[in-house]
Amino acid sequence: MQFRGIQKVLFLIVTLSLLSCSMVKSVGISTTASMLKDGIAETNTEANFSFFAKAAPANLKMLESLWYVQQDNLDLLSVLIKGYGGYGFGVSETKYLDDALADEEDSKYKKQALYHYSKAFNYGLKYLDEKGISSKSIFDKDAPIKLQKILDSNLSEEDMTAIFYFAQSWAAMINLQRDNVVMMSRLGSAKALMDWVCKKDMSFEYGSCYLFYAAYEAGRPAMLGGSLEKGKKLFEELIQKYPYNLLARVAYIQYYIIPTMSEGLYVKESSFLKSEFKKFEGVRNYADKKKTSSNYLKHPEFNLFNSIAIERLKTIEKYKKDIF
Repeated sequence: MQFRGIQKVLFLIVTLSLLSCSMVKSVGISTTASMLKDGIAETNTEANFSFFAKAAPANLKMLESLWYVQQDNLDLLSVLIKGYGGYGFGVSETKYLDDALADEEDSKYKKQALYHYSKAFNYGLKYLDEKGISSKSIFDKDAPIKLQKILDSNLSEEDMTAIFYFAQSWAAMINLQRDNVVMMSRLGSAKALMDWVCKKDMSFEYGSCYLFYAAYEAGRPAMLGGSLEKGKKLFEELIQKYPYNLLARVAYIQYYIIPTMSEGLYVKESSFLKSEFKKFEGVRNYADKKKTSSNYLKHPEFNLFNSIAIERLKTIEKYKKDIF
């Protein structure tokens, strides 16, 4: 009897030890995830495109390792949605632009963009599921009409980042697969998700709502409700509100000027951008800091956007004779 009593005590000690370790690990991951969510904005201050493109994948895999251990952690899911969605747009689509302008049908960068957007999309579905929103309600044919009420009933402002990048990734997946009828039929649902965020704060993520809607309007054919002129107006508003976000001007070239074949407007915008890129170089290189760099030094939140803008304009310049 005494031996059995000792066994029970030992079993209880081991069980409590394991439970304690599990709780410590869970608390550790939760604390780390919360810090990562709060600190991810620092990514926007990275001014070196090449460094970001190479460094981000390892960080994303580290985040996935944490999520694998605690799959109901909303902070980790939110960061993964933003991370993969942002990487798809900032890196994969930037590299794909060369293939797109060269009419390369079998582009590895397009496939990479679709892969990264798909990762963000799948994590988005998991996020919504944790919030009590089923994928069925997202894919329902009446989703564009019903989603606003569903989101209002289940979500709060804390969920805006996850929903924004989920919607952005979904819309980008659709845009890259316009020949897919099923995908195109769900564009309204992606926009409804975006509407939920942007109606609350049109300036969300440094004007990213303006960029989404401008590209959305300018990028759709008129027969599907698109309007180049509406897109142009939104681009102009974005540029006026965020003059140190140079990606806004490059997107204006990409989604409005090129489709309208406005060579004179292209010359004006590209000349302005080249001049601003020289000023921005003071952010990337201490030796090049000048008085003209001061505005960009005061707005580090646009560093990554501007580094992407530099890469995209380089590609467009490479094909300008073929475009115009």
